Formats: sequence, structure tokens, C-alpha cells
Amino acid sequence: MKMHTKIYGWDYVWRDFADEMQAELSIEESQSKSIIKSMHVPVGNKPWTITINPNIHKGKGIHTGTTFTAAYRAKDNFVFAIHTEKWLDHFGKLFGMQDYQIGDDEFDHKFIVQGNDKAKVLDLFSDQALRDLIMLQPSLQLRILSDASIFLSEWKVPKDHNVLIYTQETLIDDFDHLKSVYDLLVAVLNQLDARVDARENNTNALNVHAQRHLPQSSLFKL
Repeated sequence: MKMHTKIYGWDYVWRDFADEMQAELSIEESQSKSIIKSMHVPVGNKPWTITINPNIHKGKGIHTGTTFTAAYRAKDNFVFAIHTEKWLDHFGKLFGMQDYQIGDDEFDHKFIVQGNDKAKVLDLFSDQALRDLIMLQPSLQLRILSDASIFLSEWKVPKDHNVLIYTQETLIDDFDHLKSVYDLLVAVLNQLDARVDARENNTNALNVHAQRHLPQSSLFKL
């Protein structure tokens, strides 16, 4: 069994993670040294790819944080943001989001949760496993954006897609930490996907029920 270690630095850890997760690395050659620009990690049989980037301070070349992103097809205008108390969040106000309490005292004490739909926010974070994954993170910002260029002008998101974004202030140099954030994003994407499927199934069932109880002559007017 391969041992995961961070004694050789973040670059080694990221290459190790890419190898185990069958991810694709984007490499930049600089002064006879290869530098990881991004890592693209597939999500099983789902149509999603999670991209992981080391944040670099422009002008200084210093790594200052880590960003995970995943674009997904949006079926509605739902957005949310969750962050630890120390983050100052202006995106919530920009999108008209309100602060909500989830009803878990430990979770509510550590995190500020915002969203543009209270019922959907409470539904999403009612999942204990999802909250447990979030609680593992020492400091984070996790949000959905419908226009990622607001966050970074170079980002281009496909039409009808939103982007799920996780950022933290430090460069992740631990294999298990990378995996826990990856698992968190996959859990959120699965929850969003499951809730869309459930709403569509409920809508279809209601439509079928309504059609079955209409007078026969009315069916031709639908």
C-alpha cells in the first residue's frame, strides 16, 4: 500500500492525489522546473469534474491558498454561501442572500450560512453527513455562483451552468485534507442533483395525476 506523506511538500502530495484519483494535471514548465497550475479530478460516473488550483499571489509567486471549483447544470436560480465567522462575505449581499440558522448549535456557532431560498437552504444542510464534512474544514468559503466571472474574470462557465466554489486561505499540502474537500464538493453536488430529480419526479407525478382526472375532452387542450 502506498503511504501518503507531506514531508516532500504540496507538489508531491498533489501529484500523489492525482495519481490515486486518476486526475489530470495541468503543468507549467518554468526555469527547468515543472509547476502544477491545476488538477482536474473526475467524479465517478457523474458529468462533473472538480478542478483544484493553488492560489498564487501575483507579482510575488507565493502560494497563498487553495480553490476547488465544479461547474454543473443549473435547473433553478438557487445559490448559497457558507463560511466561517472570520471571512468577510460581500457576495451574499450582492445576490440578495439572507443569513439562516440550520438548527445544529455547534454548526451554527462555527459557520454563517446564507442563501436566496430558505426552504432549499434548510433542506440542503439538513443532511448530517454533509454537515460532518463541512465541520472537518478549519476555515472555508463554499458557495454557488451563477456568474463565476464575478469571482475571477478569467473563468468561463458554460451556458445554463452554475459553479460550486470552495476556497481556503492556506495551500493544502495534506492528502487526506484534499480528499475531504473533494468529498465535500461531491456530497453537495449529489444533494443538489438529488433534489432536482425529486422535484422533477414530483412535478411529473402531479401532472400525470391531473391528466388522469381531467375529462377526456380536456386532454386534447393541454
